[in-house]
Order: sequence, then C-alpha cells, then structure tokens
Amino acid sequence: MKRKSNKGKWYALITIIAVLAVIAAVFGISKSKKDGQQVSKNSSSLTYAFNADPVSLNPINSNDLWGLKTINMIYSPLARTNNDGTVTYELAKSIKQAEDGKSIDVKLRKGIKWSDGKPFTADDVVFTYTQKAKKENGKYESLWIGDKPISVEKVGDYEVKFILPAASAAAVNNLTNETYIIPKHIYKNTSDFSVNDLGVYPTVGTGPYVLKKFTSGSSLTLTANKYYYGGKVNTKKINVRIIENADTLKVALQKGEVDLES
Repeated sequence: MKRKSNKGKWYALITIIAVLAVIAAVFGISKSKKDGQQVSKNSSSLTYAFNADPVSLNPINSNDLWGLKTINMIYSPLARTNNDGTVTYELAKSIKQAEDGKSIDVKLRKGIKWSDGKPFTADDVVFTYTQKAKKENGKYESLWIGDKPISVEKVGDYEVKFILPAASAAAVNNLTNETYIIPKHIYKNTSDFSVNDLGVYPTVGTGPYVLKKFTSGSSLTLTANKYYYGGKVNTKKINVRIIENADTLKVALQKGEVDLES
C-alpha cells in the first residue's frame, strides 16, 4: 500500500485527539479546573474552551483541529481503532476482511436514526465513501491504495462491501478511523464537497450532540441528540467558548467560567 503522507498522519493524529475530547464531554472525564476540582459526571451542562473557531464542519474534508473536535460530537464513524489495536464499533455491527485481503464486508447496526429522525442505512455509507474518495473533494488519501480508489457497494439495507484495488492490512483502520458518515438525504444535491466553510453544511448527524448555535469568534452551543444510538448522555448541553488568549483562559478556569480546556 502507498505510504500515507505526513499530512495524512497529522490528520489521523488530530482525529484521535478529537475522539478523546468528545469522550471527556459525554462521560464527564476531565482535567482539573483548578487544584483538586473536577467536573461533575452528572453535570447538565459543560463549558469547554477552544483556542480558535472551527474552520469547517464538513466531514468530507475538514482537517482543522477545532473543526474535527466539533465534528466528532455531531457525527459518527463506522468504528474506532483504539491505541491497543482493538476495535470499538459505532455505526458498524461487524467488519470482516476477506482472506485474500481484497474486500471488506461491513454489517451495520439497525435502528439508528439521524438527529432529524430519519433512518440511517447503507445508502448513507455508500454515499459518504463515494464522495470522500473523489480527489476533487480534497480528502481522499485514506481511501486510495496506490493510484486507485477503494470502491463501496450496497449489499443490503444494512450491509456494504468495500472493494480494494489491492490487498492491504491497513485498509480497515484507514476506512473506519478517518471517515465520519454523513446523511445522503441532506447532502444528495450538494455538487461541491471541496468547499470548506462552516456555514455551508447542515449538521444532521448520528453523534451524541447537535449544533444549535455558532457565533464566530465567540461561542458554539451543542445540545444532546435525542436519537443518539449510544444512549442517554450525562451532559445535556455543551457550551464552547472561543478563547485565544492564554491569560484570559487561565482566569476563566480559575473563576469557574470554563470547565475544560483543550
């Protein structure tokens, strides 16, 4: 398999950072606000500090840290590969690579809904990977082997198959960790996914939160997704404050105005 560029490795790294951030937000795991003080696991709201605005909430090609942190709270991947090599399934129920290494069968979880109440199906997965594999959309590297793209086909309403141009031991990791599934019914008429603009794309996802409000240079507000397949989240509301100045952030933490910093 063609080696990933340094840019691709950086993208994977910040995606992992984003995963850790959302785990902290949902389950109440946090740094101390100040000596010995922790955020309550049962807090109904949490205030989180970003050092800058998210550049984009476009899951197809976003690669800025703050955008990815936010995307990870709104959207879900098929699965996540943990640091120890184990896999945590999200939208997928099972992932199996063929013995010859040239195809990967993915069975999807049934009963999942998008945050607008529409059902999640294989059509969404096929649509997402087809769009992301296009070079013109700007973030295709993890879905190519050598000079050819990985293709995906629908097997059933809750099953898809990925066809690899060549056997690759890294394919499962690349397919799952770096792609957040988007809803076909929202994006089907979008002609240009290369646009990297926060205001262009709606935020209908399957993740634990829904973006309710964004004020550039100031704040984001996310509320719990009532259709979240992972169950009831502990923190019902996440307030994100954009604080670029380190001294201002330090004061906000000391005063208890901010619970978490990145």
